[in-house]
Amino acid sequence: MKRKNEMTSDLEQYFLEKSALVNRALESYFPAAAGGLSEVMAYSVLSPGKRFRPALMIAAAESLGLDASEAMAPACAMECIHCFSLIHDDLPSMDNDDFRRGKPSCHRRFGEAPALLAGDALMLRAFEIIAEWGTGDPRKALGIIGELSGASGSAGMTGGQYLEYCQKEKTLDRETLLEIHRQKTGALITVSLRIGVLIAGGGAGDMEALTGYGKAIGLLFQIRDDIIDAGHRREAISFPALYGVEGAQAFAEETAKQALGSLASFTGRRERFEAIVQYLLLRKR
Repeated sequence: MKRKNEMTSDLEQYFLEKSALVNRALESYFPAAAGGLSEVMAYSVLSPGKRFRPALMIAAAESLGLDASEAMAPACAMECIHCFSLIHDDLPSMDNDDFRRGKPSCHRRFGEAPALLAGDALMLRAFEIIAEWGTGDPRKALGIIGELSGASGSAGMTGGQYLEYCQKEKTLDRETLLEIHRQKTGALITVSLRIGVLIAGGGAGDMEALTGYGKAIGLLFQIRDDIIDAGHRREAISFPALYGVEGAQAFAEETAKQALGSLASFTGRRERFEAIVQYLLLRKR
């Protein structure tokens, strides 16, 4: 049996490989020299990133026996949705961030209106990519579009952004914080796994297992993000602000156990998902 550090090393290599595959596929959808609004879209979607959500989707599909290439288009669509959310999150009316992924944020580079429009266009391009990919299996494509739109909309990521916006200047409470991050962060992480199961033709039990797992690691991802950020800046809407750093880490460990427990009924290969839990629990950046 591999030790934890060996599992982490293997996992990091896996994510590097899948990130490279996703990057190449994204370049085919977004030629940087296209000019106009396409240039603004490419600036954000081709910026260096972990591609965590697309890699999760591919991992779910592969764990059930599907080749990564068959999940690549939906994985790129997922990254379009994620980048749309980042562009809008950075806007002056939202978080007003000047940098994203080591570069000036989209609105700092191109202006607020072009950034807003690029985010809108990336969201729509995501569904166009799935529709083009799904011509051979319209029923599956329709299922993916339903999953992705639900996780991206008012009951998912965008709704989480709205809750966070409304929470500013208010007293933080546990349930509101959890709901913000279930929607804002957890929804896209969970749906990445669900779409991977759907693409691979997994059963209801597999879908239930990875849905529970996705909700847990989505929360774990955010808790650790907040703990890491606490060492650099104080965020009012964060788990350390509510629990303290030690309390937030204890909550992260409890959430990691829930994630692992969710895998009990999963029929596919689960080693990589177990390694992801350990990686998220211990990551420093």
